[in-house]
Amino acid sequence: YLGGSSAAAAETSGVAALLFAAAPSATAAQVRRAIIVGANTDVPALHGKVEANGLLSATGALAALAHPDTTAPAAFGATGPAFTFKSRAAGPVTFAWTPASDPELEGYSLDVDGHTTILPPGTTTFRTTLRPGKHRWRVAAYDLSGNRTAATGPARG
Repeated sequence: YLGGSSAAAAETSGVAALLFAAAPSATAAQVRRAIIVGANTDVPALHGKVEANGLLSATGALAALAHPDTTAPAAFGATGPAFTFKSRAAGPVTFAWTPASDPELEGYSLDVDGHTTILPPGTTTFRTTLRPGKHRWRVAAYDLSGNRTAATGPARG
C-alpha cells in the first residue's frame, strides 16, 4: 500500500505522460483540464479536499482530452475605475468587475500598470495602493483550458 502526495504525484505524472502520448500537440493546460474533468467524482469524501474533487482516472482523462474545451468564458464587464485613469495622490484604489460565467472558470488575471495578480474564481474586486499619476488596468477571466476573455468596461478617464 502506498499513499500520500508522493504516490499521487507519480500516478498523476504517469497519466499526464499517457495523455501527451495520446495527443502530442496538447498543451499543458489541456492536459491539466483533462485530468481534472476526467476524475471519478463518485467518492463524496474527496469533494472539496482535492483539486479534481475525485479520484484520478486515466480513462476519464483520455475521454476528456478527446473533447477539449475551446469556449472562452462568457463576456463580463469591468465596473471601475476607467481602464486608464489618473490619481492625484497616493492612496487605495479598488478595481471591480462583474463575475464571468464558465463552468470551468479557473480565475482572473488582473494587470495593473504592468504588474499581474492572479485571483481565484468568485473574486470581483481587488484593492491596492497606487502612487499619484496615470494608471492602466485590465482584467481577464480564464478557464481550465487557458481560454481567456478580457472584460469590457469603463471608458477612458
